[in-house]
Amino acid sequence: MNNTLRNKLNLLPFVKIDNKDVKKKLQNRPLTKIIVDILDGDLWSSKVSFWGNSILVFLISISALEVVFSSDDSLSYYSDYFNLIYYTSSVLFLLEIICRLSFANLINPNHHGIKGILIYLFSFYGLVDILSIIPFCTALFGINMFHFLGIIRIFRVWRIVRYIPAFSSISSAFKSKSDEILVTLLGVLLLSITLSAFIFYAELGMGSNDFRSIMDVFVWSLGKYTGDYGSIAEATPVTLIGKFLATLNGFLGLALFAVPAGLLGSAFIEELSEQKHKKNINNRLIEVNYYFDSGYKNRLLLNKRKSNFRYLSFEALQSRLIFSDDQILECVKEADNLRFRAMKSNEKLKFSDIKIIERYPKNTSYGCKLINPKSNVYIVNPLGAIERCISHFSHTIVDILGYNYISREIRLVDSDHEEIGGNKSKYYSDVDISISNKVPASFVDFMSDLDIIKKDDIVIILSSGASNRGQYIFEYGNYKGVEEVIDGVSTIDTIEILKSLKSGFENNLKEIDSSNYFDNYAIENHSIGNHDADWLGKAIRQKTDANVITIYINIDILTGEDKLYFSNLNVVLNSFENTFGNHNIN
Repeated sequence: MNNTLRNKLNLLPFVKIDNKDVKKKLQNRPLTKIIVDILDGDLWSSKVSFWGNSILVFLISISALEVVFSSDDSLSYYSDYFNLIYYTSSVLFLLEIICRLSFANLINPNHHGIKGILIYLFSFYGLVDILSIIPFCTALFGINMFHFLGIIRIFRVWRIVRYIPAFSSISSAFKSKSDEILVTLLGVLLLSITLSAFIFYAELGMGSNDFRSIMDVFVWSLGKYTGDYGSIAEATPVTLIGKFLATLNGFLGLALFAVPAGLLGSAFIEELSEQKHKKNINNRLIEVNYYFDSGYKNRLLLNKRKSNFRYLSFEALQSRLIFSDDQILECVKEADNLRFRAMKSNEKLKFSDIKIIERYPKNTSYGCKLINPKSNVYIVNPLGAIERCISHFSHTIVDILGYNYISREIRLVDSDHEEIGGNKSKYYSDVDISISNKVPASFVDFMSDLDIIKKDDIVIILSSGASNRGQYIFEYGNYKGVEEVIDGVSTIDTIEILKSLKSGFENNLKEIDSSNYFDNYAIENHSIGNHDADWLGKAIRQKTDANVITIYINIDILTGEDKLYFSNLNVVLNSFENTFGNHNIN
């Protein structure tokens, strides 16, 4: 196994089920989850899928070779080995088909019940599966039709098509040129039929009996086109005009095959080139991910905790990986967990002068959801899709301390093309609107996942604050300037939890040398005010009755140089750990 393949395999999860409903159904059924993952047809979805499907490919290949070599009498000495391969592979393939029928609604959740089974049975791969197993099944019931049905087993080799991308390329190529091919074939066939009629009547006038109908002439033409391997074109025109028209018909025969073949060939080459291009992009993505993962290890700023890079600049990628700007942008476009940002190297600049890419975790339609059943602390990130570095900051906390995580990483717009979400949105407070057609399903998923938060849980919403405000601002549902906890208004039950958290921040901030960045660190309470129901913290409190605190982190910290950023990340980590504990179960 070469290094590229090994690296790609190492990045895969052990088991992966993409559909969240299926994943929920199989939560306590690990064996079924493994079977469904293997049978879903995606070779590279997980380690289990890769090795399981690799075994299936090996069985398909060796059973097809058994069919071929067992037909050779000179190899009868090895008949015992052939029989072992036949019966072993047939039993395993029969079990596979039974699993595909039993779990059809899980493998393809869009088709439920008997519909899913029928769709599989009458699909190309389903028919191949059934046909190839018929000889073995008939033998089980004592019907000895092996010599008659044995040849059907060769269909088993077509099952390998599932794992060969080039075959899908043929289908894609044909679809891309289907209109041109159809028009060409139809034009040539119409002209051929017309010429066949002329040839027939020209020969009929001379009393020739070689062509009994126009269809005979047309079939004769097809035979001539293909080299007459079926001996259906033995007749010969006898008239001069018949010979001339037959010659002209021969040129049409060349067009009948040459033009569509040329169209299909060019489309196939384009498709293979596109696949090769995507493969190159995927290989570059692997390198980019490894670069991100190399990150910060044993850094004193994080008390020797590990953190991935928060972003990579184009210059860093170009110097280390020798990528061009276009290649980097292609990676961002192809990946579902990378995004392009522009930043300033100096906040005094009027325009952004650094191009960067950020990586973020994504396992839901809206972004990321990570659940730790041993933790009652939730970190909610509503600005991942909008604000720089907030996703890295919040996810690093969750990764180190093991808290629950709900993060919106995808830009969402409503039917009026207005952006949804962030810290404040009219859709947070209006439940009827949030489940209507005005908002995308991913926003509904985000709001639905907030329902898993319970009354006794603690929710910390991490957001970014403007550079002209304090370094940290604590908001908990009050009007601007109101700091006390007010029953029915505030999003926390008691001021004690806030006091403990603020005390942790103050103590940990004393260890930071801030002289080069700020005159002093300002920790503010309700200098913004988030009292109405359109604020996310209010919406979560209303939905769950949990304790909710929104913490605004100054954007100068989030986008500042490494020493400032990671020292403040360490402050937040230590403060959270002192207040809420470390729930990491790894």
